[in-house]
Amino acid sequence: MSLFKRNSSHQGMLLYDRTPQSNFADQIRSLRTYLQQNHANVQILQITSAKASEGKSVLATNLALANAKIGQKTLLVDTNFSYPSIQTSFELKNPHNLIDAINSSATVHPNPTQFSNLDVMPTKQSDTAVSDTLARPRLKQLIADWRQTYDLIIFDSSDLLTNPSAQIIATLCDATLLSVNIGKTTKESLAHAKTTLTDVQATILGCVAVKQ
Repeated sequence: MSLFKRNSSHQGMLLYDRTPQSNFADQIRSLRTYLQQNHANVQILQITSAKASEGKSVLATNLALANAKIGQKTLLVDTNFSYPSIQTSFELKNPHNLIDAINSSATVHPNPTQFSNLDVMPTKQSDTAVSDTLARPRLKQLIADWRQTYDLIIFDSSDLLTNPSAQIIATLCDATLLSVNIGKTTKESLAHAKTTLTDVQATILGCVAVKQ
């Protein structure tokens, strides 16, 4: 699918809003249109990659922005537990976060942002027992509730080959997009990532190529 230049700075995370006339923004619009025309039934979308630092957070954040800009009520959920970025990118102070929402019996709402139609649910950086937390029935209930509120829910996921949490998220989403970093992602790691998704019966929409 789309090919765009990766900018992993926190400003780059919101590049669609800051440079709406750029080639990058045009590529994001093209991806949005492709998904709307060919996969309109996908309400919950996981964006992941084979390994870390392959552009998935930039892709997820800007695709969420692009959909919010056309009036779709959009939720961006950070499940990249090794390298969470949403809280910093949107300059949130003491936000509700996903781990607390899963662990709490009380209702924990997503956080509004400075952008109309876009809410976010950041997460805490964590290397311990994340998969156990995600496997709790509470997350499925949260997702069911979000389906009633949002037109589109995007999960910015951990990478597939080093973090089992990405496989759990794949089973909870309608479909998955793979971010592929040109010059970094190998054929072997991409094939392994696809096999990993197939093993959990995830629906793979395709790959989005990014470059430095």
